[in-house]
Amino acid sequence: SLGIALTGGVGDHLSGDLVISFATGNTGLASEPGPPEGVLLRMYPSERMNGLFDAVVEATQEAIVNALLAARTMTGRDGITAHRLDQELLRGIMAEAGHEAGTTRARET
Repeated sequence: SLGIALTGGVGDHLSGDLVISFATGNTGLASEPGPPEGVLLRMYPSERMNGLFDAVVEATQEAIVNALLAARTMTGRDGITAHRLDQELLRGIMAEAGHEAGTTRARET
């Protein structure tokens, strides 16, 4: 799925991608030992998950770019230097690739 994400694609409810989500909103789960007879479960409709997938991809991408841009040039062991990213250079590269500042690639609905 990383290859798909790098080309601008995201998962959707019929893509075959495996997505595991957790929430704390379900109450009344069995507390007794042993297998329960049945548990009522509330869940978001599968066909409406695409927006959530898009939001997670966008938030993750933004967090990575923010972390990269916040980094400073560092020299580590054996004198190996990792240089900070030049923000203007990155903006130019992103613009050439069709990612203008302040825009997203949300899917068409």
